[in-house]
Amino acid sequence: MKHDLYQQAASLFGILSHPGRLRILDELRKEQACVCHLQAVLERPQVYVSQQLRVLREAGVVTDRREGTLVYYRLADSRVEALLEEMLGSPGERTCVAGCPCPGCQAEARPEFARLDQAADGTGACCPENGGGMSNDLLRQAVRQRYSRVGRSGGCCGPAVSSCCSPAPQAAAEGVGYSEAELAAVPEGANLGLGCGNPQAIAALKPGEVVLDLGSGGGLDCFLAARAVGETGRVIGVDMTPEMIDRARAAARKGGFTNVEFRLGEIENLPVADNSVDVIMSNCVINLSPDKPRVFCEAFRVLKPGGRLAVSDIVATAELPAELAADLDLYAGCVSGAAPIDALERMLKEAGFAEVRIAPHDESRAFIRQWALGLRVEDFVAAATIEAVKPRDADEHR
Repeated sequence: MKHDLYQQAASLFGILSHPGRLRILDELRKEQACVCHLQAVLERPQVYVSQQLRVLREAGVVTDRREGTLVYYRLADSRVEALLEEMLGSPGERTCVAGCPCPGCQAEARPEFARLDQAADGTGACCPENGGGMSNDLLRQAVRQRYSRVGRSGGCCGPAVSSCCSPAPQAAAEGVGYSEAELAAVPEGANLGLGCGNPQAIAALKPGEVVLDLGSGGGLDCFLAARAVGETGRVIGVDMTPEMIDRARAAARKGGFTNVEFRLGEIENLPVADNSVDVIMSNCVINLSPDKPRVFCEAFRVLKPGGRLAVSDIVATAELPAELAADLDLYAGCVSGAAPIDALERMLKEAGFAEVRIAPHDESRAFIRQWALGLRVEDFVAAATIEAVKPRDADEHR
């Protein structure tokens, strides 16, 4: 019996030995708090706070409570509270955070704690149960900020941030299915290490076809498609960030590609004419959209009858824990915005698509694990190929 107590005590002291977790627990003994509150207090990324909360929750030290779209955390172990009292003294005043909906947060919060990723309408959003609980403006802003930085720097956003972006673009691209020959055939700077697959492998492109790439980034897939469709074909890349558009256009000029153009726009509102595209490709982008049904409706609109969808993307294979689903970094990093396969199938069919096929790839666990080390996100999402066809008689039935 005493041996078990020793084990429990050792485990508890091991958890308390981490300064970040101690800071979280010190804040929670003052009052319950949400992830964005703790992120502001610790001045650390959401992914870091989520990782520590997960350890604490699995150890039974904290519990979570959902209230609408918010998730609150509180102490669950009186022994920890007593230890904190002994080590740190009485709890101090609760830190107030501007824009945080936690009870007790006041408007006079320190300005530097104001959230930088507030919704564009000023209402803010914080710590939702899932991506759908955040305002669409907030999600788009987070994604735009992330990939604007990548477009400017030509690399990833930094090791502290989860992402489907690798600091070693060549190795990352080969790891998700691109060959050395393919990567050697594109202009320098086009491969940014983004993506979760190679849509070229399922697109079966033919000379003379018109191809559209949703979320074209640095232009990697567009340039490969341009070679496949030849001089009689045409490729259009659409991206929401001016930085990516500028980068891709510069690469096209450098590589002498005359059958490729890049347009600024959102994939929910494509700057492309009706019934004008033979093939739509996309690589790890649709999961980032807060309005996926609209994406598929737009894809259906611009495809010619008989046109096809060839997508590599991330799908949800299990429900994410609350603290991961509420993590804005993980949303912009191609994790918490992923939809389940059955939901994606329903969206595609409701948009009008036929011959829908979604195939998850178990081997993707290895590279997805690297996106957020220690959070086990590979247990909840996987890379998949998504294929569908616009029926040839589609216009007759719409």
